[in-house]
Amino acid sequence: MLLPLRMIAATLASAIALANAAGQASAQSADTGPLFVAELGNDSVGIVDLPNRKLISRIPGLNEPQGVAYEHTSDMLYVANAGDGSVRSFEGSDYKTTGRIELGNDADNIRVDAAAKRIFVGYGSGALAVIDPSTRSKVGDISLEACPMPGASRSSTAFRKSRSEHGRWPIGVQIFRWPWTTFVARSS
Repeated sequence: MLLPLRMIAATLASAIALANAAGQASAQSADTGPLFVAELGNDSVGIVDLPNRKLISRIPGLNEPQGVAYEHTSDMLYVANAGDGSVRSFEGSDYKTTGRIELGNDADNIRVDAAAKRIFVGYGSGALAVIDPSTRSKVGDISLEACPMPGASRSSTAFRKSRSEHGRWPIGVQIFRWPWTTFVARSS
Protein backbone atom coordinates (compact mmCIF):
# COMPACT_ATOMS: atom_id res chain seq x y z
CA MET A 1 0.00 0.00 0.00
CA LEU A 2 1.45 3.37 -1.01
CA LEU A 3 0.94 6.21 1.43
CA PRO A 4 0.86 9.95 0.55
CA LEU A 5 3.37 10.71 3.31
CA ARG A 6 3.93 14.34 2.39
CA MET A 7 0.24 15.00 2.95
CA ILE A 8 0.32 13.46 6.42
CA ALA A 9 3.86 14.46 7.41
CA ALA A 10 2.77 16.64 10.34
CA THR A 11 0.56 13.89 11.75
CA LEU A 12 3.21 11.22 11.27
CA ALA A 13 5.94 13.38 12.81
CA SER A 14 3.83 13.97 15.90
CA ALA A 15 2.92 10.29 16.15
CA ILE A 16 6.29 8.65 15.43
CA ALA A 17 9.61 10.28 16.21
CA LEU A 18 11.94 9.99 13.22
CA ALA A 19 15.09 11.35 14.79
CA ASN A 20 17.22 13.41 12.41
CA ALA A 21 14.81 12.92 9.50
CA ALA A 22 14.86 16.00 7.31
CA GLY A 23 13.43 17.10 3.99
CA GLN A 24 10.63 15.53 2.03
CA ALA A 25 9.81 11.87 2.33
CA SER A 26 7.92 9.13 0.55
CA ALA A 27 6.83 5.86 2.05
CA GLN A 28 5.54 2.38 1.37
CA SER A 29 4.57 -0.35 3.76
CA ALA A 30 4.52 -4.07 3.30
CA ASP A 31 1.01 -5.38 3.96
CA THR A 32 1.99 -6.94 7.26
CA GLY A 33 5.42 -5.45 7.77
CA PRO A 34 7.10 -2.17 8.51
CA LEU A 35 6.69 1.25 6.93
CA PHE A 36 9.68 2.26 4.79
CA VAL A 37 10.30 6.02 4.72
CA ALA A 38 12.66 7.57 2.15
CA GLU A 39 14.27 10.39 4.14
CA LEU A 40 15.58 12.66 1.41
CA GLY A 41 17.10 15.22 3.79
CA ASN A 42 19.49 12.82 5.49
CA ASP A 43 20.15 10.31 2.69
CA SER A 44 18.56 7.35 4.45
CA VAL A 45 15.50 5.11 4.63
CA GLY A 46 13.77 4.85 7.98
CA ILE A 47 12.12 1.56 8.92
CA VAL A 48 9.13 2.12 11.17
CA ASP A 49 7.24 -0.42 13.27
CA LEU A 50 3.73 1.01 12.88
CA PRO A 51 1.93 -1.00 15.60
CA ASN A 52 4.53 0.09 18.18
CA ARG A 53 4.92 3.56 16.62
CA LYS A 54 8.71 3.60 16.64
CA LEU A 55 11.70 3.76 14.35
CA ILE A 56 13.32 0.30 14.42
CA SER A 57 16.15 0.75 11.94
CA ARG A 58 17.63 3.03 9.32
CA ILE A 59 19.48 2.35 6.06
CA PRO A 60 22.13 5.09 5.76
CA GLY A 61 24.50 6.04 2.95
CA LEU A 62 21.97 6.65 0.17
CA ASN A 63 22.05 9.60 -2.24
CA GLU A 64 18.83 11.65 -2.14
CA PRO A 65 16.39 8.74 -1.81
CA GLN A 66 13.17 9.77 -3.55
CA GLY A 67 11.08 6.62 -3.55
CA VAL A 68 10.82 3.20 -1.98
CA ALA A 69 9.12 0.00 -3.14
CA TYR A 70 8.80 -3.28 -1.29
CA GLU A 71 8.45 -6.36 -3.52
CA HIS A 72 6.96 -9.09 -1.35
CA THR A 73 7.56 -12.21 -3.47
CA SER A 74 11.33 -11.73 -3.29
CA ASP A 75 11.24 -9.96 0.11
CA MET A 76 13.28 -7.07 -1.32
CA LEU A 77 13.25 -3.34 -0.72
CA TYR A 78 14.13 -1.08 -3.66
CA VAL A 79 15.20 2.55 -3.20
CA ALA A 80 15.34 5.10 -6.04
CA ASN A 81 18.14 7.67 -5.52
CA ALA A 82 17.89 10.98 -7.37
CA GLY A 83 21.40 12.10 -6.43
CA ASP A 84 23.27 9.39 -8.32
CA GLY A 85 20.52 7.93 -10.52
CA SER A 86 20.68 4.48 -8.94
CA VAL A 87 18.16 1.99 -7.66
CA ARG A 88 19.54 0.04 -4.71
CA SER A 89 18.14 -3.22 -3.42
CA PHE A 90 18.10 -4.53 0.15
CA GLU A 91 17.04 -7.81 1.73
CA GLY A 92 13.73 -7.45 3.51
CA SER A 93 14.80 -9.52 6.50
CA ASP A 94 17.95 -7.64 7.57
CA TYR A 95 18.22 -4.72 5.09
CA LYS A 96 21.63 -5.82 3.80
CA THR A 97 22.59 -4.40 0.41
CA THR A 98 22.07 -6.86 -2.43
CA GLY A 99 22.66 -4.74 -5.50
CA ARG A 100 22.67 -1.51 -7.39
CA ILE A 101 21.16 -0.67 -10.78
CA GLU A 102 22.54 2.41 -12.55
CA LEU A 103 19.88 4.36 -14.43
CA GLY A 104 21.92 7.44 -15.35
CA ASN A 105 20.34 10.30 -13.43
CA ASP A 106 17.46 11.40 -11.22
CA ALA A 107 15.90 8.05 -10.25
CA ASP A 108 12.71 9.13 -8.57
CA ASN A 109 9.24 7.66 -8.63
CA ILE A 110 9.04 3.87 -8.14
CA ARG A 111 6.18 1.35 -8.31
CA VAL A 112 5.77 -2.41 -8.06
CA ASP A 113 3.46 -4.02 -10.62
CA ALA A 114 2.75 -7.37 -8.97
CA ALA A 115 0.67 -8.68 -11.89
CA ALA A 116 3.49 -8.09 -14.39
CA LYS A 117 6.19 -9.08 -11.89
CA ARG A 118 8.04 -5.86 -12.68
CA ILE A 119 9.19 -2.71 -10.95
CA PHE A 120 8.92 0.62 -12.77
CA VAL A 121 11.18 3.57 -11.92
CA GLY A 122 10.86 7.09 -13.31
CA TYR A 123 14.23 8.62 -14.14
CA GLY A 124 16.06 11.15 -16.26
CA SER A 125 14.13 13.70 -18.23
CA GLY A 126 11.45 11.27 -19.35
CA ALA A 127 11.77 7.52 -18.98
CA LEU A 128 10.57 4.55 -16.98
CA ALA A 129 13.10 1.81 -16.25
CA VAL A 130 11.63 -1.70 -16.18
CA ILE A 131 13.24 -3.91 -13.52
CA ASP A 132 12.81 -7.67 -13.12
CA PRO A 133 12.75 -8.42 -9.37
CA SER A 134 13.71 -12.07 -9.91
CA THR A 135 17.07 -11.06 -11.44
CA ARG A 136 17.32 -7.60 -9.84
CA SER A 137 18.25 -6.17 -13.22
CA LYS A 138 16.98 -3.59 -15.67
CA VAL A 139 15.23 -5.36 -18.55
CA GLY A 140 13.95 -2.38 -20.50
CA ASP A 141 12.91 1.25 -20.78
CA ILE A 142 9.76 3.12 -21.67
CA SER A 143 10.46 6.53 -23.17
CA LEU A 144 8.10 9.30 -22.11
CA GLU A 145 7.74 12.90 -23.18
CA ALA A 146 8.46 14.11 -19.64
CA CYS A 147 9.69 12.80 -16.30
CA PRO A 148 6.87 11.31 -14.15
CA MET A 149 7.17 13.45 -11.03
CA PRO A 150 5.24 15.94 -8.89
CA GLY A 151 4.68 19.32 -10.51
CA ALA A 152 4.73 17.88 -14.03
CA SER A 153 2.75 19.90 -16.58
CA ARG A 154 1.54 16.82 -18.44
CA SER A 155 0.81 13.18 -17.80
CA SER A 156 1.25 10.05 -19.92
CA THR A 157 -0.07 6.54 -20.22
CA ALA A 158 2.20 3.68 -21.20
CA PHE A 159 1.67 0.04 -22.08
CA ARG A 160 3.82 -2.25 -19.97
CA LYS A 161 4.03 -5.15 -22.46
CA SER A 162 4.96 -3.13 -25.54
CA ARG A 163 6.97 -0.71 -23.39
CA SER A 164 5.65 2.28 -25.28
CA GLU A 165 3.96 5.54 -24.43
CA HIS A 166 0.29 5.38 -25.40
CA GLY A 167 -0.95 8.91 -24.85
CA ARG A 168 -0.39 12.19 -23.04
CA TRP A 169 -2.44 15.13 -21.89
CA PRO A 170 -1.81 18.48 -20.16
CA ILE A 171 -2.40 18.89 -16.45
CA GLY A 172 -4.03 22.20 -15.55
CA VAL A 173 -4.20 23.05 -11.85
CA GLN A 174 -1.00 22.21 -9.98
CA ILE A 175 -1.90 20.49 -6.71
CA PHE A 176 -0.02 17.89 -4.75
CA ARG A 177 -0.09 14.61 -6.58
CA TRP A 178 2.12 12.03 -8.17
CA PRO A 179 0.99 12.12 -11.82
CA TRP A 180 1.71 8.43 -12.17
CA THR A 181 -0.01 5.35 -10.92
CA THR A 182 0.05 1.69 -11.85
CA PHE A 183 -3.17 0.00 -12.85
CA VAL A 184 -4.34 -2.55 -15.36
CA ALA A 185 -7.15 -1.42 -17.65
CA ARG A 186 -6.72 -4.17 -20.24
CA SER A 187 -4.04 -6.45 -21.57
CA SER A 188 -1.74 -4.37 -23.78
